[in-house]
Amino acid sequence: VHEPFVVMDMRSVSLQFAHFVQDDDWRHASRNIVSHSFVRRLTLPFGSGIAHLYRHSYLGYGLMEARAKGVELLPGVGGESNEATTPAPHPCLPTGELVSIRRGDKELRAVGELQPRQCEALAEQLLQLDRPCGAELHETSGRCTFNGVWAAPSTGQHVALVSYFFDRIADAGVIHQRSRSAEVTPADFSDAAARFCADPHVASSDLVPELAAWMCFDLMYLAVLLQKGMALEPKQSVTVVKTISYNNRSFEASWALGLAIERLAG
Repeated sequence: VHEPFVVMDMRSVSLQFAHFVQDDDWRHASRNIVSHSFVRRLTLPFGSGIAHLYRHSYLGYGLMEARAKGVELLPGVGGESNEATTPAPHPCLPTGELVSIRRGDKELRAVGELQPRQCEALAEQLLQLDRPCGAELHETSGRCTFNGVWAAPSTGQHVALVSYFFDRIADAGVIHQRSRSAEVTPADFSDAAARFCADPHVASSDLVPELAAWMCFDLMYLAVLLQKGMALEPKQSVTVVKTISYNNRSFEASWALGLAIERLAG
C-alpha cells in the first residue's frame, strides 16, 4: 500500500471515516476488543498481501443532521412540537435571523442570538466529546474520537477532507471555489468560524441568504469536530477535495486503502 490517506467525508446525514492501519499499529490496536468491530482484514489484489482497513460511519453527524439536532438541543425545543411556540434562541445564527427546519412531523424554529462561545459549546455538546468508547487505551492502541467511537492508529498518514469540508472552506473564501483540491489546516476552519461568528453579515456578503445564515454554525461544527473530535493539530496540513478521483473514476471514503492517491483530485 503506497501513500494511503485518512479520509473524512462529511455528508448531509453522516460522516464517513476510513484509513489504512499499518501492520505494527494493528498489532497494538488488536489488543482492544472494540477494535475488531471497526477494522476489516482485506486481501489485496494480485497476491500483494493482507491489509487492514478502519472504517466507520458516524450516522447522525453529517452537517445537515447536525443543524437539525443543534436546534433540537436548544432550550424550549426538545422533543415537543415547535409549531406554535416562540422560536428558540440559537447562539450560532446571526442575531434576529429566523430559521425553520422540518424534522419528521415537527417544525423546529429558532432565532439568532449570536454568541460565539455558546456556539462552540453547542458544537461540543452535539459531538458528545466526553462519551467513553469502551476501550483500554494506551499510546499505540488508538483513541476515542466522539460519540464514544474508537479510532485505530493512523501513523504517518495524510488527511483528506471531502464534500462539505471542501464546500464550506471554499464558501468562506479560504480557497477558490473552482479549486479541485487545496492544502489547508484545521485552524483555517476555526479562524473562518471566528470571522463568520463575529460579523456574519459582513463575512457572508457574497453568499446566498440561506447559506449565509448557517455559516457560523457550519464552520464551528467542522472546526470542533476536526480539532476536538478527531484530535488534529491546529496547524496540521490537510487536503480538502470535492471528490476523491483516481484514473478518472470517483471513489467513496472506504476506498482510501490501496488507491495510492498521490493525484488526489484527479
